[in-house]
Amino acid sequence: MKTNNKRSLTSRLAHKIIFLENVTESKIEDPIWQEKCQSFAEILPLSECNYMNLEGFNFGNFITEEYYLFRIRYLEGLNKNMRIGYHTKLYSLKRIVNVQERNRMLNIIAHEIV
Repeated sequence: MKTNNKRSLTSRLAHKIIFLENVTESKIEDPIWQEKCQSFAEILPLSECNYMNLEGFNFGNFITEEYYLFRIRYLEGLNKNMRIGYHTKLYSLKRIVNVQERNRMLNIIAHEIV
């Protein structure tokens, strides 16, 4: 039975994403985004029908059209100052949740940068 869970998790983490970090030394300079690490993710758009089911997330009055949930295996060193690159789109990180504080999975709420 555990094997089936691993296969289903592997099949869900099908999208290769890149985490970008600003490497400029001062906030006055224009940001220079460099790749920090890569991961595979499950990407889900957050809409009215599914974001309410996410336990522990409070969106208040957000319009959720451009918000996405990225589920990845645990990676150390991620922070909200980073960005996610996926194909030609960029996303700013809004919240990073270590699922059940077990260092196995991360849920990342990100907003598409238009």
